[in-house]
Amino acid sequence: MSKLYKFLTILLITITIISINVSNASDLKSSRLGIDAGIPNLVGLNFEYLTPLLNNSLAPSISFSYLPASALVKLDSNQGGSIIYWSVGLNFYPFSNGKGLYFGLLYANLSANSTQTGLNGYFVQEGTQTDVLIQNGTAKASLSMNMYFIKVGFRVIWGAFSLAPEVGIGHNDGTKGIKYEITDANYKATGQDLGLSINAGTIPTFGLIIGVAF
Repeated sequence: MSKLYKFLTILLITITIISINVSNASDLKSSRLGIDAGIPNLVGLNFEYLTPLLNNSLAPSISFSYLPASALVKLDSNQGGSIIYWSVGLNFYPFSNGKGLYFGLLYANLSANSTQTGLNGYFVQEGTQTDVLIQNGTAKASLSMNMYFIKVGFRVIWGAFSLAPEVGIGHNDGTKGIKYEITDANYKATGQDLGLSINAGTIPTFGLIIGVAF
């Protein structure tokens, strides 16, 4: 991780120097709406609102992404699923009114779910090791992971156009396995597969927000 921290330090120094020279000539635009592409959110929407607090320096932001599983992998007609990401955060602009360099704190959640219908066969019930016959059943699986980030970015506004690249580092809580549910007309079973867990640890974030300011 030392190389990543060195990179963030160099990036911070560079954009700080640039930020000091950002022009304040354009009118203040408090609302910023854009497409946010990056990691871990993939592609979604971002909204930021610049408040008058601390001389127009504090701006809460929210992001939301929804990606169907079919956009990533080929699915059969009886399969479905999605990846959902959302975040809430607060950005601080130290040098100008909602432009240039900013620092941010972010709480985020990344979840995934899948569904398969038309299941037929035997299912081994967790805890009892009993074989249960499933006929025309449905299987659902899901996982969820919370994340916390610190980030640095640089927002440029030209008229109604807004551009904001950003990069950061954070921590994920990991997951406690995949939750699942299997049902048919006469049977329902729920459980958690701990063998498919994601360990907690450090996670990077980077992205580019392109949109409008008004």
